[in-house]
Amino acid sequence: MNTADSPASKVAFVFEGGGSLAATQIGMLRALTEARLRLLLVIGSSAGAINAVAFAADPTAAGVPELQPCGFGYTGEI
Repeated sequence: MNTADSPASKVAFVFEGGGSLAATQIGMLRALTEARLRLLLVIGSSAGAINAVAFAADPTAAGVPELQPCGFGYTGEI
């Protein structure tokens, strides 16, 4: 896995559209950033594009809660 402590590898996320998928993407981003996964690229379509752009602005565990105002129903609890 490409973590902050490992050699660089190429990891990209491709998010598809759909409101229910977008909420799932936020939970996934939370878990992976807490595990210190580092991404090279995030892209998406429709609601997934909104998540990709918002996450790219602050691609850290601290930035994931900022995705909640996008209106996908994420509460921060799994």
